[in-house]
Amino acid sequence: MLAVDPTEWESLREIRLKALADAPQAFGSTLAQELARPEAAWRERAEPSAGGCTWTARTASGWVGLVGAFVTEGRVQLVSMWVAPGWRRRGVARALIAAVVAWFGESGQGELYLRVGADNLVARRCYEAAGFRLVETPSTRPRGPGSETVEMTWSDLG
Repeated sequence: MLAVDPTEWESLREIRLKALADAPQAFGSTLAQELARPEAAWRERAEPSAGGCTWTARTASGWVGLVGAFVTEGRVQLVSMWVAPGWRRRGVARALIAAVVAWFGESGQGELYLRVGADNLVARRCYEAAGFRLVETPSTRPRGPGSETVEMTWSDLG
């Protein structure tokens, strides 16, 4: 897994738009919102920092996976996890999660967590296999009714 380089902002934009087109319910943004995002915002998103980073899974034919993490209130949140349909169930998600876990370990922050659709059982099982545990009952996402999420936290006890 490779952290996105600031010069790769256009490729980051491309994979993010693919992810939103493929699984719009899985993200806290919409395709329309991301299409309207200015170049400067994409460049900023591609810039790794102590406060956040984005990683991608890549093959000879292009980028096939995406995950991000950022620090908020002493916690690291895993966000924007997506794997291209043809690459699912091949270890890509686990490798992306491992990149976030490693970054979290170096961050000095107190907790690694994520939010996932309450009804997205495939993703929840993937996260559980990587060491995340359910800690919260479903809550409504800010995007609208019917979009319930659950919170999961990571434990190195797996």
